[in-house]
Amino acid sequence: MSELSPRDKLAAARTLASFRAWYLTQILFSLMPVEAKIGTLAVDKGLRLYFDPDEVNKWEVSAIATVLEHECYHILRNDLERKQDRDPIRWNIAADAAINDDLYKLKYKWPIKDYIIPKMLGLKDGETAEFYYENMKVKVKECCCGGISGNPGEWEKVDKDGKDSQGNQVIKGELPPALPGSEVESIRRNVAETCKTAGNIPQHLRVWANDFLTPPRIPWRKLLMMRVKASLFTAAGASDYTYKRPSRRSEGLRRIWPNAPIMPSMHHPLPRVSLVVDTSGSMYGESIKLAFSEILGVVRALGCPVKVYATDAAVEAIANVGSVKDLDKIDFGGGGTDMGIGMKEASKDKPDLIVVLTDGYTGWPTPEEVNPKKIIVALTTTQKVPEYYNVVRIDD
Repeated sequence: MSELSPRDKLAAARTLASFRAWYLTQILFSLMPVEAKIGTLAVDKGLRLYFDPDEVNKWEVSAIATVLEHECYHILRNDLERKQDRDPIRWNIAADAAINDDLYKLKYKWPIKDYIIPKMLGLKDGETAEFYYENMKVKVKECCCGGISGNPGEWEKVDKDGKDSQGNQVIKGELPPALPGSEVESIRRNVAETCKTAGNIPQHLRVWANDFLTPPRIPWRKLLMMRVKASLFTAAGASDYTYKRPSRRSEGLRRIWPNAPIMPSMHHPLPRVSLVVDTSGSMYGESIKLAFSEILGVVRALGCPVKVYATDAAVEAIANVGSVKDLDKIDFGGGGTDMGIGMKEASKDKPDLIVVLTDGYTGWPTPEEVNPKKIIVALTTTQKVPEYYNVVRIDD
């Protein structure tokens, strides 16, 4: 029996992965293989699967299947969009750790011994990529998964002949057209629907699916940016410069002037936000679901966990929330309502902005007790709120 070619091994690995993780079948078979001299496997946002035939030849089929599943999770978790203006290499490592802490528990075979897990970063399992990015304590070797992880490789910048900027032949054969973003989003939604309703699904995927299929009603990123531009975040201004992501003009300038300095790009800082969520008895049912969805919307807009104060007639719990699984930490209350207590407690931490999620059946602190200019009230009902507060309605 002849030895499998790299493409045959890749096909066999894709089939094995679809048996092991049947809920990923649609995304696995949407990947379009592209032979490329990159030293690994990687995907781009158009679902092109780059593979190095020399490396694939060395790996076992089961190990290739593990890497394929890993790449699928970069796509499902939308790591490219979540990256924002973070350092691409550090973000790639953090995103890998967030994925692999779920995969290594399945005892899968890997092609390398030192694949990235949270323990290598000096951190515990079960956190988000944003948490690992901010808190990693150990430098590890980069493992590039391509632009879909927020760390684009040179092979994603080749010319029409498949050559990189140095003239090296990177891509072999014709590069297939990238899938449009709408189609990729449709695939992600189909996988989420499957994971939400089917049995025998890993818990981390069920959490992701619930988060994905319950979007917030308020465009928090836009709203928070408006707050920045309104000089709420005066310490850094509405915009600033950053060297984390150099200006795209730098490359063109260096072609004319080789010793040109690296130019920074514009960066739009977001305020440090705390949330006060109403967990009184009147909120339970549809209102609390809306409020929890909006909490996750703020988390996604900021790209990091937020401090949440669960409040009824007292502050029942204070916790950092970064994903759906953290909502259990604040699901306490059920009594009367006094949102002023939570607002005053949150003010002690001196955040740039406090978001209050409530049905409005509460008394309100006066401007002498809290600064209303630093507060957004997100209402789940049509209750009236004192005019000195900025109000948005979740049901609008």
